[in-house]
Amino acid sequence: MKREDLEKILKLHKEWLDNEEDGQKANLGGEDLRDEDLSWADLRGADLSWADLRGADFQGVSLQEANLIGADLREANLRNADLNEAYRPEGLEGYKISKEGYIINKKKEKEDERKVKRKRIGRKRV
Repeated sequence: MKREDLEKILKLHKEWLDNEEDGQKANLGGEDLRDEDLSWADLRGADLSWADLRGADFQGVSLQEANLIGADLREANLRNADLNEAYRPEGLEGYKISKEGYIINKKKEKEDERKVKRKRIGRKRV
């Protein structure tokens, strides 16, 4: 998606949030927003379903009641983002947000911790 088109959509979305007559709810479902800086946007109630959001910057963004179902949030920066009542991708419970604000696969993180632990134990035995 072109940056100018995105800015236009988000301007209309802001007007929608402010109950202005010409405002329109943002429909970004299925869009390619990889690596976009959206840290300036107010995305409350926006439709981001099935969007490619890999590496996008949502730092400090309000995503309250946003539709994130099916969205690819790998490596997205969600630090200080407000996800209250957001419709999240199915299975997101298997992930967590790191201190840096990135989505981490909990299962993979545990596997990595076990590998490190095994290495430490292996060193002590030698």
